Amino acid sequence: MNISDYSVKNFITIISIASLCFIFGVISLKSIPIQLVPTVDKPEITVITDWSGASPEEIESEIIIRQEDKLKSLEGLELMESTSIEGKGEITLKLKQGKDIDTAIIKVSNLLNQVKNLPSDSDKPIIKSVSSDTSPIAWFILKSKNNQSIHEYKDFAEDFIKTAFERVPGVGASNIFGGRSKEIHIIIDNNKIAFMGLSLIEISNIIKNNNIDISSGNVEEGKRKYLIRTTGEFTSLSDIENLVIRKIGNNSVRLKNISNISFAYEDEDYLVRHLGDEAIAINAVKETGANTIKVFENLLLEMKYLNKGALKENDLYLTNVYSDTFYINSSINFVKQNLILGAILSIIVLLLFLKSFKTTFVLAIAIPTSIISSFIIFDTLGRTINLVSLAGMSFAVGMVLDNSLVVLENIFSKIESGIGDIKEACIKGTKEVSGAILASSLTTIVVFIPIFFLSNEVGQLFKDIAIAISVSIFLSLLVSLTLIPGMSSRILNSNKENIKIKNKYFLKI
Repeated sequence: MNISDYSVKNFITIISIASLCFIFGVISLKSIPIQLVPTVDKPEITVITDWSGASPEEIESEIIIRQEDKLKSLEGLELMESTSIEGKGEITLKLKQGKDIDTAIIKVSNLLNQVKNLPSDSDKPIIKSVSSDTSPIAWFILKSKNNQSIHEYKDFAEDFIKTAFERVPGVGASNIFGGRSKEIHIIIDNNKIAFMGLSLIEISNIIKNNNIDISSGNVEEGKRKYLIRTTGEFTSLSDIENLVIRKIGNNSVRLKNISNISFAYEDEDYLVRHLGDEAIAINAVKETGANTIKVFENLLLEMKYLNKGALKENDLYLTNVYSDTFYINSSINFVKQNLILGAILSIIVLLLFLKSFKTTFVLAIAIPTSIISSFIIFDTLGRTINLVSLAGMSFAVGMVLDNSLVVLENIFSKIESGIGDIKEACIKGTKEVSGAILASSLTTIVVFIPIFFLSNEVGQLFKDIAIAISVSIFLSLLVSLTLIPGMSSRILNSNKENIKIKNKYFLKI
């Protein structure tokens, strides 16, 4: 028993499987992430090291050169570039196409751990990979209602807004631009420290060494174990003012005796204005694979919650000024309309030539069954709905009818040849052309196979279109060999007169 024979004799089973595929396809469609274009991972890794207060020359000599000396042995490295600015050094590693980024990041981390004698007060290196998902999906503006200076609210924005945004499901990071963070300024009296024989470096080291928490081990008492930690970090301005710098006899020289200590605000790195008014900008970067539209909807809900709570209490308000979702919705809706319009036009053309609603219905069922069911494969492979994947499905709309058209035409030929039993005509008609449509489908699918092996940016970008067309054509092959003969055996009849009238138009296709 071949597949067409089984489909005709077990039509209920086939229609049930097709219905389940359609239902699961709709469910998958709702769960697949939506974005403008496919995620493109570039074979690049960035290493960022912060060293507060250091000059570019110090960053290069004390950090960058030492890191580069280790990183140059990274497997698959094609190009290494570095940049040193005040307080920060950055190294960009460009790898060969096809290198696994996750594995490369682990190797980079291991190599950086081998770097010795880095400045003790420098931060631990941050390793980042580069992809198209690192661009912000939304920007928000924080402004004041009563024209008070917004720049003093940067710490507030970091504590409340940035933290709140990063708790939103699907948000990978949030960044703040503009404003000034509060900091403590210590203005040293040079005459006093010169008189005492102290240097700025000595004072700086005293402050750093006293602004730390120290683990003091543990104490066991019976079955209980207590961890002891000596807290030494400054918690107030008075802690800094009363820090003992030196003892002269029975007298203690405190930091406030040789300096002027006060709260102040750091210099602005960015100047942000919105409609001419001072503002603070906050963005949101989604996690890789997250649904852009759902993430933005959740961000809007969080924005409304903040505006009614903490922001309202401080006479501040947050507003959204940019979102990727507008372009995503408009672009994808445009492609969806073209896809639906293409399907409708294909059905109309069939109806005009066939002049039979029954025959047109049998063929038309191949379009939604193949296209919708393909979303199951998309969901399984972890792909996204985007312009490229939808474009592939638009191209496939006309192709999915080809196999079904060939099968149905041969079924009509068998009926015309004198086979009175419609079921027998469907089985024989499908069996005769099964090899031809299989070969035709496979030759089309084979054309797209090389794209699956391209690991560069072009391959990543067009892989979705290859998957969409290949899967749709493969599913249309299954539909033509199973659903079409099964439905034909139940819907069509073996009236030769009727077939001859309609087949005259059918053959013109």
